[in-house]
Amino acid sequence: MIPELNRAVLIALAKAVLWGGVAGALPFLLVSVPIGMAMMRDGQAGGFWIMLVPLWIAWPTTLIGAFVIGLPFTALLIRSGHERGRFYVLAGLIAGSLPFLLAGLVPETIGWMAFSIPGGLAGAVAGWHWGRHRDRVAGHSATD
Repeated sequence: MIPELNRAVLIALAKAVLWGGVAGALPFLLVSVPIGMAMMRDGQAGGFWIMLVPLWIAWPTTLIGAFVIGLPFTALLIRSGHERGRFYVLAGLIAGSLPFLLAGLVPETIGWMAFSIPGGLAGAVAGWHWGRHRDRVAGHSATD
């Protein structure tokens, strides 16, 4: 029982993905924006696009996570009758970081573990926004 995709749900999902993606991209934006600005200062046309590369990666991956993990998790919580916004934060943190932690178990890909921090941050922020929406829908307060 995935929630009906009405306008309020789509807006909440978009906000969760947009803010989650920004949170996950932020560490990389701290590097790409100065590089892109320096490129633009030097007259290189691609500088503006270089600044946005982290968002080009973070937004689609956060959207995939929302559809593959977030919405099925929502259906599971609704069915269980234990839906609370804070569970989405925890699920996002785990789902955003776990793939990178597991990939790092292979010696050739140990560097992927570093992406578990921004991945977990993106998932947690997206989960927080989605959880706030779901709490409003279910009529729960933050202290429930």
